[in-house]
Amino acid sequence: MLFWFFFQNGKVVFSEGFGVTSPKKGYNVTSKTLFSMASLTKAFTAALILDVMAKNGSVKLSSTIREVVGNNFCFNDTQRTEYATIEDLLTHRLRVPGNDEFRFNPKIDRQELLNSSEFRVKGTYSSTNYIMVAAITELMSNSSWEELMNQTLLRPLGMTSTKYAADVDFDDEKVAQPYSTYEGQEGYISPAFTKQWDSRCGSGCLFSSADEMANWMNFHLTRGRDIHGQEIFPESFIAELHSPRSFLPATDVSLEQRPEFPVTQTGDLYALGWRVGHYRGYKILFHTGSTPGYASMLTLVPSENVGVFIAMNGDDDGVYY
Repeated sequence: MLFWFFFQNGKVVFSEGFGVTSPKKGYNVTSKTLFSMASLTKAFTAALILDVMAKNGSVKLSSTIREVVGNNFCFNDTQRTEYATIEDLLTHRLRVPGNDEFRFNPKIDRQELLNSSEFRVKGTYSSTNYIMVAAITELMSNSSWEELMNQTLLRPLGMTSTKYAADVDFDDEKVAQPYSTYEGQEGYISPAFTKQWDSRCGSGCLFSSADEMANWMNFHLTRGRDIHGQEIFPESFIAELHSPRSFLPATDVSLEQRPEFPVTQTGDLYALGWRVGHYRGYKILFHTGSTPGYASMLTLVPSENVGVFIAMNGDDDGVYY
């Protein structure tokens, strides 16, 4: 029920699946098994809007949301309404709680969010921000976020088996099943729940495999190229994505210290869809993903050209495994 993947200098160093996709069905986990990427999706969303902004020409990270969406757009206070930018969304500086439960209301789609603590003092992590980014991306391009993602990133990077939650067949032997433990009892999470929870995309709807996430890691480590060395994004885009922009209070996993762990890892800076910190003195880029029934983590060590990807189904709220 776990996949562990180590990637260095464009080659797979270690790739191993442990357990089965579900206790009921018993299919072995392999490098092609699809797991929910949860919040690892955010880095894809950030990369996509950079590309769309470049093609648009008139919109920048510093552009206010209102400039893009129109004067009818408003938050519940004047300061955010007038000054909140696309960069504020991408770096969690908006300081508005996630209110994730809105996902259960089928009457609210991601475009609806554009109609609705202290601004920029520090970061407040919110998946809803990235759902709004997906909506803004659609407005700038007159195309769906999903199709743009296919055309701009997934197909060029050879990630043709990567899917959106709405399209996942949970009966497929290549799909890890979501399950959880409640009051000591293991139970499966309904695919209908997962599809509804991830229906707005932007923040956490991608399902992918270790094989295809290797292509994604290579894209970042080679500063914008595919596995054949063909440029997909210019290096300047990758530098923008990786540049720290805000302070985001660390979670347990991003600020590991002695004596609980033998070494210290930091991760209290946020770039565009990536946390930035250090491990054993090496600069790292990483992000965790956690959604009911799944957990994932991806770490890059750019100076060593190393990437590590781990995904599992089941409970792991602290991303400790």
